[in-house]
Amino acid sequence: MFGNKKTDMVKILLYVTLTLFLSVQISSAQNKQVINSSLLNDYWEAHWISHPDESAFDYGVFHFRKIFNLSDVPESFLVHASGDNRYELFINGQKVSDGPASNDLFSWSFETADLAPNLNSGKNIIAAKVWNGGEYRPMAWMTHRTAFILQGNSESEHIINTDNSWEVLKNRSYSPITYEQNDPVLLWEYYVAGPADSLDAAKYPWGWKTGDDQSAGWTVSNQIVRGAPFGRESHQRWHLVPRQIPMLQEIPLNFKRIARTEGLSVSDDFLRDGSTIIPPHSKSALLIDLGKLTTGYPWLTVSGGAESSIKLHYGEALYSISDMKELRKVKKHREKIEGQGILGIYDMFMPDGGEKRTFQPLNPRTFRWIELTIETADEALTIEDFSAVEVKYPSNLQAEFSSSNSRLNEIWDAGWRTQELSVQETFVSDLYWERMQYIGDTKIQAILWMYMTSDDRPVRLALEQFDRSRAYFGLTESRFPSWLEQYIPLYSLVWITMVHDYWMHRTDDNFIRQFLPGIQQVLGWFDQKLNEDGLLEPLPLFDYVDAGYSEQRNKIAADPDNRSSAVHSLFYAWTLDQAADLFGYFGDDGEEKKYRNQAESLKTNIYECCFDTVSGLFADSPAKEFFSKQTNIMAVLTDAVPPDHQAGLLERMFDKPDIFSVEMYFEYYLGRALNKAGLGDVYLTRLHPWTDMLDAGMGTFGEVKVNPRSECHAWSASPNYEFLATVAGIEPTSPGFGSVRISPDLGDLTDLQATVPHPLGDITVSYKFNEQNRLEAEITLPDGLFGQFEWNGEVRELESGYQIFHLN
Repeated sequence: MFGNKKTDMVKILLYVTLTLFLSVQISSAQNKQVINSSLLNDYWEAHWISHPDESAFDYGVFHFRKIFNLSDVPESFLVHASGDNRYELFINGQKVSDGPASNDLFSWSFETADLAPNLNSGKNIIAAKVWNGGEYRPMAWMTHRTAFILQGNSESEHIINTDNSWEVLKNRSYSPITYEQNDPVLLWEYYVAGPADSLDAAKYPWGWKTGDDQSAGWTVSNQIVRGAPFGRESHQRWHLVPRQIPMLQEIPLNFKRIARTEGLSVSDDFLRDGSTIIPPHSKSALLIDLGKLTTGYPWLTVSGGAESSIKLHYGEALYSISDMKELRKVKKHREKIEGQGILGIYDMFMPDGGEKRTFQPLNPRTFRWIELTIETADEALTIEDFSAVEVKYPSNLQAEFSSSNSRLNEIWDAGWRTQELSVQETFVSDLYWERMQYIGDTKIQAILWMYMTSDDRPVRLALEQFDRSRAYFGLTESRFPSWLEQYIPLYSLVWITMVHDYWMHRTDDNFIRQFLPGIQQVLGWFDQKLNEDGLLEPLPLFDYVDAGYSEQRNKIAADPDNRSSAVHSLFYAWTLDQAADLFGYFGDDGEEKKYRNQAESLKTNIYECCFDTVSGLFADSPAKEFFSKQTNIMAVLTDAVPPDHQAGLLERMFDKPDIFSVEMYFEYYLGRALNKAGLGDVYLTRLHPWTDMLDAGMGTFGEVKVNPRSECHAWSASPNYEFLATVAGIEPTSPGFGSVRISPDLGDLTDLQATVPHPLGDITVSYKFNEQNRLEAEITLPDGLFGQFEWNGEVRELESGYQIFHLN
């Protein structure tokens, strides 16, 4: 079955991973059916436990375990586990669960696992590793205090319930490598993804999972309080709910090549099927290339090398070393190595001389490049293995897109890679620097996710989490979960449009209805901010519109006579119209009429105050000194300019040389505006930001167009959505995707094939032009779906099943 050592390791790891993955998928799918209903409604018998003497609020890594005996191995042995901040659960040395899935204290996740496949007749040991970053923890990690809980599903599993029969040990081998939010070490890049690890193997309790360690310091656990499900009062703040998403997928990876060495001669064969020996009293460095960007865990296994040190330095891309010395952050072509180095975080591992010691960071790392810097003492160090595991949401790409333009196909592939990596336990804005769920990013990720998969669980979770983040004054937080509050007012409006997006693409009235009170609160906050012109001014808190827009925002705010802001007012009007759709659908005619009237009043006021008759464009304030694409895009989306004038407005916008342009975030809204104005063909001519990134050697799309901080930023995957919604032309025309309009904008394409997953089944289209330049359109709709096909002014009715049209 197995061959060489490296291949053996990968196959074994893959087997274990798939076994765990499949088991947790089954568990996740059946979660609500298998969980004892009493655990969802009443207090648990299990207690949250902690270390009796160590701080529960500072940085720390702890091990918990219990030995128990079984007379026979049962067919099923279900348990439910959670921890604060994070935990991994093992039975007889085998990992069976980890978590908790990222959430807030009022909805603290627990995971369900079946231990039966790993149980023994007789003695068993159940063990958990729990860690808390304390004040250094990732900003996305909520916390109350370090603790762990494990509850058996029924009376037969209660033998393992956490209480003071469990023992606990503090692992003193770990210490944090910390970074400030804008750290000079990182050239002041904004970093809030948590500490790196320094691990001293001489202090590590090797064998703790199976009871084979010789560690002193194990002691009886401290019982804190019984577990409390959501709806029960909890004096310790954790309100336990079942995990709402599946367990993350783990995929073994091999590094591609050793790109550069210093002080050591080693070939790429080491990465595939060999080990390498680092001589004593030496210093060496290996720059290792995975060949693509990923997020997950490096696995480094070594033997010997007592008192040596290994630094693992992580980079999404390489930076110019000469520019870094001048405090500049410049990235060249992503394949260029000469004169390039890593700017980013690093871990430290200090081997103890033992055999096959494995280092894996506590938390995921994001990298294409890892540089190993190794210093040895009196003993040679053998690197037995260096590989990686990619971690991501278990996505199932169901959408398809291919065309006669190979560049579009390349954008599609890189866009999906960007998107799939950016769905973890929540949607995340980026993978390296923040790993947080921002509303502005998530709107784009969510609509794309619903177009490319049939799994809407991450979307539902995000909508609920943002709703729970709302402050007493009405706004949602701009990013959530997060232990540091941040409020971007326009992002609260974006959340409302996310609800509208979900309503248009999925059918679940009860789920959507729960957000109506929150929508009213958000819109009420904005209503109070209208000035004497009946418009919004630049807003308080973190007033983000698009990258680079803040300078103009501040100029408008500083002008006492012209403080009205067109882009803010238009975004508000756009959201009011979408809120009116929702309230009208749910039968609240009064709220629908109020919001519709408010939107119309705003649009009228904006036109009167900000439309410039000379340029034929909307200015950003009544002073009419500054023009932005953002404002004119929103004018189209809101119908502040009549539909038959929208194409002309956008064409004038493109022709104005000194207009403030859009960054990658607002490219999504530009795509929507081009679609709405009937300029979908133009969209295909404006893809240079993405082709430029591909030409720079990137395999994912970055945060901004030039020199992005983040190399994988999912708001930049928006072309994948437009390829399906605009180019292939597939969009819903009624709530719940109850009907479809297919109106392709093919530009100079000669053929195109696309598939969009629909709640009833797949929508598939195939377009090609014959020798007479007539369009042949083959369309298949799932049973129960109807709609219309539009091409060059002709409209054809669509029915369920297959149909073909030949059109001029």
